[in-house]
Amino acid sequence: MITDIFGLIPLVTLGILFLIFEKIDKCWRSAILSAAIVWGVIVALSTEILSLFRLLTFEWVFWLWSIAGILGLIVYLKFKRVKPIFDKSQDEQFSSVSAGLLGGVLLIFAGVGLIAVVAPPNNWDSMTYHMSRVAHWMQNRSVEHYPTSYVPQLYHPPGAEFAIMHFQILSGGDRFANLVQWLSMVGSVIAVSLIAKQLGANRRGQVFAAVFAATLPMGILQGSSTQNDYAVCFWVVCFVCSGLAGLSAGITGFNTFKIGASLGLALLTKTTAYIFCLPFIVWFIVGGIKGFRGKMLQPILLIAAVTFVINFGHFWRNYDLFGYAIGAPESFTKEYKIEAITLPTFLSNVIRNLGMQAGTRISRINGAIVGVINVLHRILGVATNDPRITWPPGQVFAIATPSFNENTATNPIHFWLTFAAIALIFKTPNLRKKK
Repeated sequence: MITDIFGLIPLVTLGILFLIFEKIDKCWRSAILSAAIVWGVIVALSTEILSLFRLLTFEWVFWLWSIAGILGLIVYLKFKRVKPIFDKSQDEQFSSVSAGLLGGVLLIFAGVGLIAVVAPPNNWDSMTYHMSRVAHWMQNRSVEHYPTSYVPQLYHPPGAEFAIMHFQILSGGDRFANLVQWLSMVGSVIAVSLIAKQLGANRRGQVFAAVFAATLPMGILQGSSTQNDYAVCFWVVCFVCSGLAGLSAGITGFNTFKIGASLGLALLTKTTAYIFCLPFIVWFIVGGIKGFRGKMLQPILLIAAVTFVINFGHFWRNYDLFGYAIGAPESFTKEYKIEAITLPTFLSNVIRNLGMQAGTRISRINGAIVGVINVLHRILGVATNDPRITWPPGQVFAIATPSFNENTATNPIHFWLTFAAIALIFKTPNLRKKK
């Protein structure tokens, strides 16, 4: 238990970074995201640099975070406080309903956080590659690829596991391993509420956005594990939040850095970030060119450079071993490969995945949903169980009922709320005029 104390050092540094950025950003939510982004960059770059010289040891990681914390404290003490961290102005007051909802969110955080600290990593993903690769890196004092019969340990982006490794090196155990996901869960909810504010939501709307994010069933189930879905989610929402701030506040050096760093950290954490970030990248580039025209070239280049630098080490290791920087070896992915890439087959997968989120415990309702999906597939001219786009082969499509498994849990309430909100917006012309 005494060695566990050393595992708190990176968290202390994170706290100091928050205090620094609270003085700069004058917004506690923005300060949390800024601190987390800088903290994530420290984790990523320090890991790569120490790995080059096989210095991923307790002594070097301890001094890394100790020096970072001391430097951060010096910077903090040189700043003069502009306002209290939590300003008690009128717009910060909450109604009893909002306060009750936020209290429920805090209870969720507390329950999931307690499990994260008390229970060791134990699910399939954790044992097969998340924690396994951390053990190999610590043994080798390097994150270089190593001989293994399970190659996902090598080619999958390692961002979340880099952070886990720092905690594990310092604490000597896995006490803090689950905290990476839990902290990402808390940070994602905070970021979502801030994005709601940036998009024009009032105080109540921001609270509802936070509640919506915090109550996702799969999020609650994964928040106490060492999986990396919430970790990548956090960096994606940081990227969106930073991009929205850039479009509204103008081009600044630090905000440009935050956009590139959060995008780079998202790509370094999970490959799905390439898909989820793409529409926002297009949105920000188009919006930036419209608003700033030729001035956007330099920020775009800086964002691309920061993103590439953060991912260069992982790209190079994959290219050196497999011959390409992104993706899995052909021998491992052939059973998952989509054999027909057309608009109808794309829409088929979108429809089926949406349908899986809509499942209930009432079989009659599930059967009706499957019926609608079958009709849509006949219109598309694609079989519902087309083996070219269905895994495993021979799988018969069915609506999943709500589950307590972190890999298969669906989010039916959230799905229907989203569907109802979209339908309401299309049905109500006056509502569409309100930001």
